[in-house]
Amino acid sequence: MRVYIDANIFILPVISSSSRASTMKEVLSEVEGGNLSGITSSLTLDEVVWVVRCETDEGKGIATGRDMMRLPNLEFVPPRRRILSTALNQMEKHQLKPRDAIHSATMKERGLETILSDDSDFDRIDWISRPQAAEFLRKL
Repeated sequence: MRVYIDANIFILPVISSSSRASTMKEVLSEVEGGNLSGITSSLTLDEVVWVVRCETDEGKGIATGRDMMRLPNLEFVPPRRRILSTALNQMEKHQLKPRDAIHSATMKERGLETILSDDSDFDRIDWISRPQAAEFLRKL
């Protein structure tokens, strides 16, 4: 199964030891094990490294970025012109922030309808399904 993975799925396991963070770590284990094919924008790496760096330190941010790059079955999609154009339309239509619009445009470009994310802004888009990570794992 192919699914779009938002930045918070990568961030929370690094900065928190909560049960929600453990669930997100499980999602990443499913990607690593090949039971799940993850797709994300290459901008997600920037977001993850920045947030982890701000919440912990620069070394941890860089290490987290490297861990993402080594994760098998995770594809990084660059924000090409067509994706950026679609993102601008998504911003207008769904009142999204630029980064969220790029994520949704990347999903549209890749034919994905499911995103793993804690960000409820994606709920404004009728063709996107945003299940809770724990619920998603139970159905895998």
